[in-house]
Amino acid sequence: MGLNVLLDTTVAESTKISGMGIVIVFAVLILLYFVVKLLSKSKAQSNEAAVSASAAPASAPAVPAEPKYAPGSCGEVATFSVPDRTAAMIMALTAEELNVPLNEIRFISIKEAE
Repeated sequence: MGLNVLLDTTVAESTKISGMGIVIVFAVLILLYFVVKLLSKSKAQSNEAAVSASAAPASAPAVPAEPKYAPGSCGEVATFSVPDRTAAMIMALTAEELNVPLNEIRFISIKEAE
């Protein structure tokens, strides 16, 4: 009986079943859209509240923050018209030739010789 019911459906019934499936999928997607919007709005409001609560007084002078380097790095390197990839290769080769770990060498600038 179960298999015969599936074989006896007409094109109209199949279209109706498919249409209902599509409607259900889109209804769930729309519901998820509104849930995400609601959650993002509440998250944004909580972030604004946290920022306003932790804001420093206006009379305190602004101190520039130290740049954050990777652990073990020795700072910035000025590259004069040298691509980053080339500069990285030069630093790696220099460290290899000196038999010193790369994070113990400080490169100040890399410039192409003319």
